[in-house]
Amino acid sequence: MRFDVSSLFYRWTRDLHLYAGLSAGPFIILFALSAILFNHGWMPWGGVDTPATERTATFTQPPENDDSVVMGKAILRELGVGGEIGSVRRQQNPTRVTLLVQKPGIDVNISADYETGIATIREQHVGVWSGLMLLHTRPGQHLADLRGNWVYMRMWGWVADATVYLTLFLTISGLYMWFVLKAERRAGLIWLGAGILTFFALVWIVIA
Repeated sequence: MRFDVSSLFYRWTRDLHLYAGLSAGPFIILFALSAILFNHGWMPWGGVDTPATERTATFTQPPENDDSVVMGKAILRELGVGGEIGSVRRQQNPTRVTLLVQKPGIDVNISADYETGIATIREQHVGVWSGLMLLHTRPGQHLADLRGNWVYMRMWGWVADATVYLTLFLTISGLYMWFVLKAERRAGLIWLGAGILTFFALVWIVIA
């Protein structure tokens, strides 16, 4: 029996293309939906506009630290609040640290008064669609000195990277299988050419 390397490679590529597509599909859909929300600036069903809840808690002043993330994490540990630190702002008069902490669908604003040792915690549920938009932008180049300070957001960053690599594999393996299937070459060339022409036409329109 003759061992056909090309046939074996095709079958492996076909199977991996199938299973990689199934694995990456939910994440590709997530990024696609959130991109539509960004592009059109609207929320399905009006989004979520729930009243914010507010409470106060005492905290021990952490040691002064030039690293905003380190200081912010120390305050969050004291208050028992978890999430990705989106911003840290310091005020001298009065001495106060203001934090924006985010989880997908939840925004928490914390104002920690160093003089009184009391923190005001304002929490608001912003909805699943806002959560999708947060996942779309994090991780990323936005606030590079702060991003990935929450362990779950770092894990999400790995998932985002894996989705990109799987998408590249799906594209390359799809082109390979199209080229191998001779019966589909003509139709494939037409659609591939149409996609390339559309891409360059849009680029030309934008930069012209």
